[in-house]
Amino acid sequence: MFAILQLTVAVMAILFAGWPAFLFLLLQSGLAICLLHVTNYLQHYGLMRMETGPGQYEKVNTHHAWSSPGSGKDFSLFQLENHADHHIHPNRRYEELVKHEESPVQPTGYSGMLLLALIPPLWFQAMNKRVNDFTS
Repeated sequence: MFAILQLTVAVMAILFAGWPAFLFLLLQSGLAICLLHVTNYLQHYGLMRMETGPGQYEKVNTHHAWSSPGSGKDFSLFQLENHADHHIHPNRRYEELVKHEESPVQPTGYSGMLLLALIPPLWFQAMNKRVNDFTS
């Protein structure tokens, strides 16, 4: 179903706006996919669930996702900074997500973290100590 929808959007872009619009659509889609993966990396870097038995792991909790510093009221990111609460309440609406004080905290907000992730030596310098401090 979604493949048909995507194909329809692509054909409409070509028909109504030409090939440059289609190429822009491809570029925008690729960028969106990259941002999704980088954001997932930012939210979970270095945090692991402990194995409780063969092939069984501890329940997902607040300490399995990074929180972002700030008030937690930034709806421009759809409460992304409260991602840890999503781990506990996956069906909770984004505007109802709350900050958990026991969650590890990133050194900066998502814009800064995105830029930091694009420079791996700086990323590892900033994050590995935080991971070690939190997991030990």
